[in-house]
Amino acid sequence: ATNPVTVFSIPNGTIKLWKKDTSYRGQDKYAGANPVDGVEVTYRLIDASSEATMRVHAADGTLVRELTVPGGAGTHRVHWDLRHDGPGVQGQWSRHNSPVLARSIEAWGPWVSPGTYTVSIQAGDQNAQNVVEVRGDPEMPMLTQQMYEDRERFMLDAIALTTRISRTMRDLDMNATGGDSGFRNPTGSPRTPSEMLRTARRLAQQVYGSLNGGGVRPGSLYPPTQTQREQLLDAQELLNQAIGELREDLR
Repeated sequence: ATNPVTVFSIPNGTIKLWKKDTSYRGQDKYAGANPVDGVEVTYRLIDASSEATMRVHAADGTLVRELTVPGGAGTHRVHWDLRHDGPGVQGQWSRHNSPVLARSIEAWGPWVSPGTYTVSIQAGDQNAQNVVEVRGDPEMPMLTQQMYEDRERFMLDAIALTTRISRTMRDLDMNATGGDSGFRNPTGSPRTPSEMLRTARRLAQQVYGSLNGGGVRPGSLYPPTQTQREQLLDAQELLNQAIGELREDLR
């Protein structure tokens, strides 16, 4: 019998840190289309489904990425960019099709580490999966597996901390998306819980953005520096201090 859902074999994926994510288009008459970032996933659905989902799991079972993908009957080809979910990342798969930008400059999550991942497609109550091997950037052979994993863990910690800070700010009815203007006191050190939280958020976002990049900035594949680690610890300490003072105020 024909399987309701089939995920065909997936070519190996290679992490690639592009040195420049846009082009001045002076050569566009002579340039072809870029391959997709990451790996292409081809799957077939015998019957149409109102909703189909692609999930990527690491070897230890951790969910890395979840995307809504086309659910019509027939064969489809989508891609996974070898990244985690992240702040502002869309949960709906779409193909980059810009005549101006060589690749998307929308928000992206942090890179995964080299290793084996399971890609599954679920349509209704039917599911199929296949595996893909992810390799490191061939132009950066100095990066070890441990360095990739240290960076990945640090980036996920930064996302988790930023999420905690934003949730705490929402609980306090603070503006979790507003700017940083006006939160510093004359001495330059945050004093009130709201000042601490805004400073903590700024620190966490800065260190995350410096490694992950954004827009036309590709970021870095190197693990965090000691300064970046200390910056994230400072953000964590400010969050803890703000929560502690808020609890004192409630007594």
